[in-house]
Amino acid sequence: MQKETLMEARPTIEKFHRVIGAVIQRGFAKSGPTGRKTDGFIYALEGSAHYELDGMALDVKTGDFFYLARNAVYSMTVKSETYRVIIVNFDFYRPDGNDFFCAKSPVNEEKNAEKLFRKLLSVWQLQSTTVREECLSLLYTLYAEFLTTFGMTYLSSISRNRMNDAVRYINKHLGDGLLSIPEIAESVHMSESHFRRSFKESFKLSPVQYINMQRIQQAKDLIRYSRDSFSTIAERLGFSSIYHFSHLFKKEVGYSPSEYRKRYDQYPKT
Repeated sequence: MQKETLMEARPTIEKFHRVIGAVIQRGFAKSGPTGRKTDGFIYALEGSAHYELDGMALDVKTGDFFYLARNAVYSMTVKSETYRVIIVNFDFYRPDGNDFFCAKSPVNEEKNAEKLFRKLLSVWQLQSTTVREECLSLLYTLYAEFLTTFGMTYLSSISRNRMNDAVRYINKHLGDGLLSIPEIAESVHMSESHFRRSFKESFKLSPVQYINMQRIQQAKDLIRYSRDSFSTIAERLGFSSIYHFSHLFKKEVGYSPSEYRKRYDQYPKT
């Protein structure tokens, strides 16, 4: 069976399961012979552990954020007296039945991941009437955080902060149909050419590719979890026309918006 990285595949999240806060004592443990039942994002709140999986070794310490794939067979050795983690269990959609490589996200000095994990756990424990929708929204934000930090190369602290500011600006103004690259560059006090070069170096995507990726990802959620018309979705996400939206969606996803909605009508919405 073929395996891909999350950066390569950028799969859609098919189903959210639950969030767990766990405290694991020092010692050795193994997954079952068939591996994990679900995909999972894990954040280490305290302690350290060593994982053997996918033919690789993964050392985890306090503050680390990592991904364990569904079907992954692994062993875990807890090195500290206790190992405290938050685990988010969910399923990625696998159109071809492919698996994904497990991976650890590079350290994010702003600790955005920890805030998102804690928020997810808090929302899940409150069990409001919209708990699954809220958790799914937070999970996608966490997923984007993983891709963002995983895709970054080394930059000076100034450049890194500016690129993070640029991403925040883009996400805030994603629905603005007039959002432009010169505007984003100006917001982080960079020339357009310098900004384009730095952004591509940081995220392995051009600013336009990133904007399109975020818009299409949000469009997937709106198509699956709302009954909004496609013209409403296109306008809400800043597309210049329904034609532009439909053309780009099919190019990126492989299905037209109507085909995508029909395909997912068979899945439960929560």
